[in-house]
Amino acid sequence: TRRSSDLSAYGIGPKEYLLNFRMSIAVSLLKNSNTAIKVVGISVGYENQLHFSKAFKKMHGVSPAKWRQKYLSEQQAPT
Repeated sequence: TRRSSDLSAYGIGPKEYLLNFRMSIAVSLLKNSNTAIKVVGISVGYENQLHFSKAFKKMHGVSPAKWRQKYLSEQQAPT
C-alpha cells in the first residue's frame, strides 16, 4: 500500500511504526498519570499486561513500572 511505502522511506515498516506509536503513548501515560500499568497496556492496544511489559522492556530496557519509578524519582530530585 502507499502508506507502507511511505514508511519504508524512513527505514521502518508498518509494524515498527505502530510499535513506536504505541510506546510513545504509553510513555506519555506513564509520565502524566497514575494509571495502572495494566490499564496503560490496554490503552495502547495490549490485552495482556505481560505482552505489554515485554514489548516496553525490549524498547526501553526496563519494565514500565521501573521506568515510571525512575522517571518520578528524577522529577523529584533537586536540581
